[in-house]
Amino acid sequence: MLLTQYIKKKKIIQKKLNFYNILLNDNEIKKYYLKIIKEINSYNYKNILKIGISGAQGSGKSRFSIILKILIESIINKKVLILSIDDFYLTLKEREKLSNNIHPLFITRGVPGTHDINLLNRIINNIELGNLKNIKIPIFSKNLDDRLKKTIKISYIPDIIIIEGWCINTSPLPRKILMKSINIIEKKFDKNYVWRQYYNNQLKNYYKDLFLKLNFNIFLKVPNYKKIFKWKQLQEKKLSKNNIINQKKLKYFIMHYEKITKWMINNYYNTSDICLNINNQHNFCKIIFNKEH
Repeated sequence: MLLTQYIKKKKIIQKKLNFYNILLNDNEIKKYYLKIIKEINSYNYKNILKIGISGAQGSGKSRFSIILKILIESIINKKVLILSIDDFYLTLKEREKLSNNIHPLFITRGVPGTHDINLLNRIINNIELGNLKNIKIPIFSKNLDDRLKKTIKISYIPDIIIIEGWCINTSPLPRKILMKSINIIEKKFDKNYVWRQYYNNQLKNYYKDLFLKLNFNIFLKVPNYKKIFKWKQLQEKKLSKNNIINQKKLKYFIMHYEKITKWMINNYYNTSDICLNINNQHNFCKIIFNKEH
């Protein structure tokens, strides 16, 4: 049935994908996306279905979310809203305050504690209550490293909300892993473990409320940690106005994410319902359904 619907809507789907400059072949859609949509379509839910999508930097979460939205809306006629946790980063002023009061490393966006989780939770709650007038979705500019004054309003109540972000549904790190210093910023700037313990407590408390809202989770698993820098580099080049990036700054930036990212890669089976393995060519190579979830 899903395959038949896809074939019927193929031209419309391709037109929508072309708008985002996304190329997909039939085999990829059949092998991965239709299987995921089958799970979504068979899920028994009364309220809005909430899907979490997570994965390392450069794994392709935004692209994957857009494709999933287009296919769901075209094939099973469900309205989908994508909320990116990246748009809920604290403003530069808020992070400056956090860096002064808690730890200097919080000036850099990324780790738990640098998002406005209360705002994201309020928006999801208002959508579920149908209070669309009260919803103003923020927009974060990575080039400016700050939130824009402009916001987004939505005019419909979705059937499905996709909440995508690198640390979605991450469980707190065990103390043994948390306290082991693995890179320069931990060894040099977080000797007393203040930064690490704070973001881990954020995961235990504030982020937990958001993660409990999710009905099921999809994890995009990179082949190894080394690929993250390469893929993030390509991603940043696209965002850059002159196609030039500072590699040293990028490596330093990624170090903020390193510990949690490695923990997620090793712990994905305990936090995800569906895992999509990515090969060295940045293509999906395997889909794993976690039956225990």
